[in-house]
Amino acid sequence: MATCSSCGPWGVLEVEQTLRLPEDTGDGMERFLPLLPIDPSWPRPNLRVGNTPLVAARRLAAALGLRGLWLKDEGRNPSGSIRDRASWLAGAHSRMRTVATSSSRGDSGASSAVCCASMGSLAVLFVPRETSRARLAQMLVHGARVLRVQGGPTDAQHLCDQAIRELRWYNCNTGTNPMLVEGLKTCGIEIAEVQAVDWLSVPVSDGAVIAGIWKGLKEAYRLRLIDRLPRLLGVQTHRDTTVYEEWRNDGDSGPARAPRVDPQRSEGGVPRDWRRAVRAIAESGGRMVLVSDDDILTAMTLTARLGGVYPDKHAASAVAGLSKLRPGGTAIALITGGGWRDADSAVAAGAQPIDVPNRIESVLEAMELSNWGI
Repeated sequence: MATCSSCGPWGVLEVEQTLRLPEDTGDGMERFLPLLPIDPSWPRPNLRVGNTPLVAARRLAAALGLRGLWLKDEGRNPSGSIRDRASWLAGAHSRMRTVATSSSRGDSGASSAVCCASMGSLAVLFVPRETSRARLAQMLVHGARVLRVQGGPTDAQHLCDQAIRELRWYNCNTGTNPMLVEGLKTCGIEIAEVQAVDWLSVPVSDGAVIAGIWKGLKEAYRLRLIDRLPRLLGVQTHRDTTVYEEWRNDGDSGPARAPRVDPQRSEGGVPRDWRRAVRAIAESGGRMVLVSDDDILTAMTLTARLGGVYPDKHAASAVAGLSKLRPGGTAIALITGGGWRDADSAVAAGAQPIDVPNRIESVLEAMELSNWGI
């Protein structure tokens, strides 16, 4: 059971279990077995997921008016995304089923494909028609069966839900399978083990990542790994404001329900875990901000040039949010995915190459015209 029988599909359940400290040994997700709802004897994806670096970004901090800034680089995971933490756990949970499925136009689908390939199971992925070629290639090369659904993300979600119910495929959707948030929480625990900060900036998306991060931070606090909790900064774009509107209107109060979605302002479909996202931000005493495409492209370039970490467009919104809010103090930006899978956005955000003849004089001319500062 993934949702409350009384509340319906919007009452996503939450896993509660006895907390134990992470292991001192082990690599990546294996360290967190005492905190995860799986039996250590179960087979798991043979992939190194987690234990991603927290990169100090001093020059970027100065540009954003922060006393300190660190970048949690989840692009180092096998598929290049934080979603691998959820998919790793899904691989263990789906061990008795031959087919796992999710609806995604990006990170979740690619991550499911990678982890299913590691387990020898089949991933069937429902994607909307506008899914990028780069993401499709990543899914297909790992052996996934990709069904491109007529319509948008919500249509792909609904067809995937129907397949889960009628075909009994394993549900790899982080917004409706509460087990998978347990995988995402490990990122929050890793952060707590290394660095205490005033703010943690997170792209909101379907709500599952920020809900999972907050759950991990709270468990770390209960385990006395940290003595204070950061405030969450949830970031959405002007093209997808559903969670922002619910946060602004105190939407986590009252009975579970569908969000008040304006189809013109929800590019990514209905955010399934919106309620827990809003609650996490409220519990932390945090904020939400909206950023534009231009804000994100600027942040993408700044993060790479001043921080040495190459984010994809969605991940760069964490830095764009800090740039917009200017909270001061110390912060971590959660870089949810690597930019190597998002070349089109990188080209739009960055400078262009300079074509030169094959002679040394052309190099000197390029240096002078482009003002390299060397």
